Parts: sequence; structure tokens; C-alpha cells
Amino acid sequence: MARIQGSIDQLSKENPGKPVPIDLVTTSASGLDSDTTPDAAFFQVPRVAKARGIDEDRVRQLVEQHITSRQLV
Repeated sequence: MARIQGSIDQLSKENPGKPVPIDLVTTSASGLDSDTTPDAAFFQVPRVAKARGIDEDRVRQLVEQHITSRQLV
């Protein structure tokens, strides 16, 4: 719980006022998360845009273009 709260606190500093998606602070059993939720991807847009020197709107467009639907419903 302390690790998760620490992760939430750190991510909250990056995007103040926005809820932190749960899949950004938890881990899978394998430790590898090949897929992430759209909420988690959009949450990271500002950080990715800044790190890559790309406009945030362009990063949002890329996220939207690569969202796939669930395989099992």
C-alpha cells in the first residue's frame, strides 16, 4: 500500500488535479504490461510530449489512433 500511495503521490505531481489511472500504479503478475488503458495513455501525454519535444495535441492524436477495442467482452 505504501508503494502504491508513493506512486500516486509522484504521478499526481506530474498532472495536478487529474485522477491517476490505477494501471499506472499497480503491476501485473508477470511484471510486464504490454497493454495500458486509454486513460493511462492520455494521462502520460504531457510527460511524453515534453520528453520527445512534440506538441501535446500530436501525442494525443497518436494515442487516439492506436486505441484498440477489447478482444473479449
